[in-house]
Amino acid sequence: MSITRKFADLILIRENEYKHVFYFFLVYLIAGCGNAFGRSSTDALFFKRFGIEYLPIMYIVLGVSLSLISIFYAAFADRIKPERFFITLYILMIGALIITWSVMSYGTTNYIYPVYFVVYEVASEVFLIHAAFYLSQNFDSMQAKRVFPVIMSGALIGSIIGGTVVSLISTKIGVQNIIILWCVLLGTSISLIAYWHKHNGSSPYYRAQYKSSKQFKQAVNQITFGAKLLKSSNLLKFSSIALFFMVITFYVLCYSVNRVYTTTFTTEEELTSFFGKLTAVTSFLALTMQIFITNKVINRFGAKNVNLLFPLTSLVSYIGLLTSFSLHSALAGSINKDAIMPAFRNPVRAIFFNAIPENIRGRALSIQIVIVIPLALAVCGTLLLFMQKMGEPIYFLAIGVSAAICYLFFNHKMNNAYLSEILSNLKQRIFIPDSETANSSTYRDINTDDFVKKIDKLDNNSLISFIKILVKSNPDTATDVILNNTLHASPAIKDQIIDILSSINPAGFSEYLWKSYDDSDNHLKFTILTTLFKINDPQAEKLIPQLLNDPNSRLKSAGIIGALSTNSDDLINTAVKEWQEIINSKNVDDYYLSLKLIPYLDKENIKLKSIVESYRNNIISNSSCNVGRIQKETVNALQYWPEDKFNEILPLLENTYNNESNIVKINCIKSCRLLNKPISNKIITQALEDINPSVCYEAAKFLYSYTKNPDKQFFYWLTQGCVGSPRYQDALIKVLLRHNVDSNLFEEIAYRKAEEALELNKILGILSCANKLSSSAQITIYAIEERIQEYIDLALLAMQALEHPEDIHIIREGLKSKDSRHIANAHEIITNFKNKRITEILSALIDKSNDKITACSLGTKIKDASHALAWCANHNDPWIKYCAQNTTLV
Repeated sequence: MSITRKFADLILIRENEYKHVFYFFLVYLIAGCGNAFGRSSTDALFFKRFGIEYLPIMYIVLGVSLSLISIFYAAFADRIKPERFFITLYILMIGALIITWSVMSYGTTNYIYPVYFVVYEVASEVFLIHAAFYLSQNFDSMQAKRVFPVIMSGALIGSIIGGTVVSLISTKIGVQNIIILWCVLLGTSISLIAYWHKHNGSSPYYRAQYKSSKQFKQAVNQITFGAKLLKSSNLLKFSSIALFFMVITFYVLCYSVNRVYTTTFTTEEELTSFFGKLTAVTSFLALTMQIFITNKVINRFGAKNVNLLFPLTSLVSYIGLLTSFSLHSALAGSINKDAIMPAFRNPVRAIFFNAIPENIRGRALSIQIVIVIPLALAVCGTLLLFMQKMGEPIYFLAIGVSAAICYLFFNHKMNNAYLSEILSNLKQRIFIPDSETANSSTYRDINTDDFVKKIDKLDNNSLISFIKILVKSNPDTATDVILNNTLHASPAIKDQIIDILSSINPAGFSEYLWKSYDDSDNHLKFTILTTLFKINDPQAEKLIPQLLNDPNSRLKSAGIIGALSTNSDDLINTAVKEWQEIINSKNVDDYYLSLKLIPYLDKENIKLKSIVESYRNNIISNSSCNVGRIQKETVNALQYWPEDKFNEILPLLENTYNNESNIVKINCIKSCRLLNKPISNKIITQALEDINPSVCYEAAKFLYSYTKNPDKQFFYWLTQGCVGSPRYQDALIKVLLRHNVDSNLFEEIAYRKAEEALELNKILGILSCANKLSSSAQITIYAIEERIQEYIDLALLAMQALEHPEDIHIIREGLKSKDSRHIANAHEIITNFKNKRITEILSALIDKSNDKITACSLGTKIKDASHALAWCANHNDPWIKYCAQNTTLV
């Protein structure tokens, strides 16, 4: 392995990321070098030629200037490619610096020094904001945790170089001439950014927003939109408040340490040289931490915990200054703001920034630099202006301590909102099946007005789906609207509407049914009548004698159902007689229709004994026939069979299961309750491996109900006697989740599934490293890759008992999406789960971190590809086993 590859592994950079990371590293390196030139010269010139006592006023001026400049930024941030925006900013900066240098060299006014101070501070602040935006448009959040610290280390290396150069040349060329060197670096950056994007295209995650011809109005709209986001996004709200107190914390610390430095060093050359050395040292410390510590600390402790580090170290810095307002304490404060802040606070902030949706990041953060930062600077400057008149440092240091405490508190609040924001954005961007996550809040935006407007525009299936959602979301008001607007719907639609509403029997339902009755076909009349009997409608009961004598078998069947719902012996006797005739009819349609009456059989009713026997004889005689509609309807009805055993239906169930739809298969499984357990095993075993998840799940439910100690047995099958495909195991886990099973069992199941994925991943690595692979070996590799993802999914499914189920489901769908941004967000949520034993494995598998991915239980017995294939050939998974047994390496 080359030295480059070893170093890249050490800093967690992947091979396909080399060029990308190196480019951004160079951009930040040049910017860092220029920043060192600007910082050293700005501070020295202002403090010595204008006076540090005016620094609080400059904070206020800086706040106003930053707000005005930021309106320009807000107007274009989301509507111009970030790389093009960077070039524009640098060109404007070069122009401003050249004018500044000219006035310093040939003018006579001292006011150019505060102007230069403002130019530098505004430029550096806008650079930080836009650089984070630029990075976020080129890396997803999972990459961000690894590469941001390395990329940002470029700025620190640049600062070391720039600080060293300043300390060596400031006394020789003059402090103000350093500005020209800064302009050269800005020009170099412009050339580098233009060259890269010319050959590599635009930022991959950038999506241009609407461009308006009215730029100022559009800018105001951008700010207004950002303000609205503060209300709707807790993450943005708390991060903005935290930023407010961070700015005060930072600038009070800057003021405090600079007062010490200005007193200690008497000339501007000495001060510039000191600032150059200080910049080099603090940048070196920050660089060391950022390259070798930051990304590992973030990966180990998580972005949320590291987010609290800088507020805490700031508090310690203030305590040091309160204890001793001297050079040593000031140096410690500078290390905090110039080393710890860029090494830990800035990368973590960039990671949090990635949780905000891509299409609004520029606008969302523009509100911070237009309002939050300027307001904080104004407050900070005003307080310092007042406090410095009191003479003693304790007064302005107290402001810093208070701000640092508030900063820590709101960073904690920001942490709590972080995962919620990721989940919310992930849920909005992926399809979540309603059956999995449906609840009343899911459909809170569906209203009756939408229904009335769309009723004539939707196809039948969409209309029924809309009605189901409407009833679920607004049951109190929806039924009136549905009943009033579907009276003239087609019979097929009305049939389904009646089925939906029959369970809740809303006010006015009977009237709706009777209004629909006369214009209905016999099929809909049957539905209407049976529903009226179900809700005990007295008017319908009067029709029973007439219905029992009706020549149409469907209406006669409705009369039979109505008669059975009464206490009239005469009606029941007549109904039994008519029922018997329908069963024994030579008309196949009549017998088919009679099967729909099986749910109304009652084995305790002696009068129905002959009916049960007639059905039994007919079902047995038809059980070995070719599958047709009679057999399908029989299977559908058998789940309601009144007896406990009916073993003679086995041939019917076997034939029907193998030839019919998923719904019929499910009915076959439900009817297996009528078989002795050994007889039903064949169908259930087959159903557990069915390609349809609903069929698997129904089979698992049946298995659970007929298994002794099912919790223990299912746990054994899932952890030790691992047999069957992932869909088989998925069904077992879902059934366990429906019952009150000990959460420790689910933890062990999730852990075992995660370890199985890890074992397969090592096998995958061994096979993939083989020099030559046959096509059959490649198929085995594909099978293993698929199974790794499926075992990850099984582990997460089991974790529904340990975490919030809907969160888990969103994560699972995010991982299945194959979209790198969704996968990264899902990964981030997983890393913040409490159960680290499981999530560390899952995190390593998703992120494929080199330091964890090989840490599995296979030991040293798997040494090469042939051993790996032999291991797969004995695996419990039927598909992996089959592939491996039919694989040759070459």
